[in-house]
Amino acid sequence: MRILILLFIHQLSFAQIIGTVKDSKTKEPISFVNIGVENQNIGVSANENGEFVLPNLKSDDIVIFSAVGYKILKINAEKFPQTIFLEQQIIDLGEVLVKPRKSKYSISIGKINKKKVDAFFANRGLPQITAKFIPYTESISTTRFIKSIKIVTRSEIKNSIFNVRLYTPNEKGEPSAIYYDQNIIGTCEKGKKITEINVENLNIRFPESGLFVGAEWLIIDQNKFIYEYFEKGKKEKIKKTEYSPWFGGSMEKENFGWTYLKNSKWHKQMQWPTDFKENKGKYNTLAVELLLTD
Repeated sequence: MRILILLFIHQLSFAQIIGTVKDSKTKEPISFVNIGVENQNIGVSANENGEFVLPNLKSDDIVIFSAVGYKILKINAEKFPQTIFLEQQIIDLGEVLVKPRKSKYSISIGKINKKKVDAFFANRGLPQITAKFIPYTESISTTRFIKSIKIVTRSEIKNSIFNVRLYTPNEKGEPSAIYYDQNIIGTCEKGKKITEINVENLNIRFPESGLFVGAEWLIIDQNKFIYEYFEKGKKEKIKKTEYSPWFGGSMEKENFGWTYLKNSKWHKQMQWPTDFKENKGKYNTLAVELLLTD
C-alpha cells in the first residue's frame, strides 16, 4: 500500500522544467519555439534565447516542441534533458525565389477594415496558431510576390510580438508543409491596430496551391498582461493572465479558418453561435490582408 501511495504522489508532483532549445547541428539557440503538453491545457513559448520554463508536470506527460524550420519533437517529462535539440527540417522552397522584380504593379488580397472588426481570437494562455487559407486565383498570376502581411491586432501593452507562419495545403486541403523556413515576427502598437509586416526582402512567391497565413501567439514575459473581470454570481473581480496581442476576425460565409491547438492538430473553424442572427451560418476567420507585387 505504501508503495502505491508513493507512486501516486510521484505521478502528481513532478518538478517544473527549466531548459533551452537549440539547433542539433549548429548548437545555436532557437527563438520562439512552441512548447505544449499533449492533450492538456499547458503550454509556453521559448524566448528569443531559446529559454523556457514549464510548470509542474506529471512524469508521464508528453511535451511537444514545434518551431518553424524544424521537425516536431516529443519528449517524456520523466526523461527530460536540460537542453533540447531540434533537428532541421528539409523544406522545399521552390517558389521562394531570389531574382530581380519589377514592382510595377500591386494588388491587395483580403482587404481588411479595422473599424468593422469587433471579434477577436484570444490565446487563453496557450501557444496556438489561428490561420486563414487564401486560394490562388488568376488575378494573382502577374503579382506573385508577397510585399507585406497585414493583420488586425489588439494589444494591451506596447511592443507585443507574434509570429507569422506560412503553410501550403496537403491533398485533404489541410495546413501541412511549412512554406517559409524562418520566423516572421510582427510588432504591435498598443490598442486596436492594423499591424503590417513588410516581407518584400524575403522574396516569397505566392504558391499555385494556395497559402495558409497563420498568426502564432508567443507565450513569453514580453507579451504578458493581467486583466480583471466579473463573473456572474460573484462579487469580487477575477484576475487572469493573458498574452497580447489578440487577433481580429472577420465573418465569412465560406470556411477558410483553421486553428492549431495543444494536441498538435489542425482544426477547421466552427460556425458562429446561432444566437447571433446577423452572423448565423458564418465563420469567424483571421482578418488578414496580403499586398502582392510583381
